[in-house]
Amino acid sequence: MSSRSRGVTFEIQERESIPSAGYVSVLHPTEYRLFSDQALVDLTRAGNNTAFDELVERYCTCIYGFALSVLKNEDDAGDALCRAFLAARNDIHSVGGQCSPGTWLYLHGLRAVFQTLSPARGRYSIVDGAGD
Repeated sequence: MSSRSRGVTFEIQERESIPSAGYVSVLHPTEYRLFSDQALVDLTRAGNNTAFDELVERYCTCIYGFALSVLKNEDDAGDALCRAFLAARNDIHSVGGQCSPGTWLYLHGLRAVFQTLSPARGRYSIVDGAGD
């Protein structure tokens, strides 16, 4: 199936590789849905922030739901979500190798939740009565 957008014809299918920089510059933000997670990571590494926005859109509900189920507080879950995606964006060059981008993002979410649970933050304790 073909589609025409801003003078560029392209095939509607999941994108597994990064198109040329000129091609990506004419994409509408909703067309990033067509790319695989790995292609979005590669585009983000190349400086395309809209690609990272698509990754956030894909995984924010899952990571927020996990954080909320553990933390039982919407504000703390939202803070953990923000910390997770900020850390992921700053660590984008480490994606790949042993896990998928989705797993990698979920691990950042897990770390952010554990940081919130840390006794050093003084709000939660992972183990009640430890040291008694």
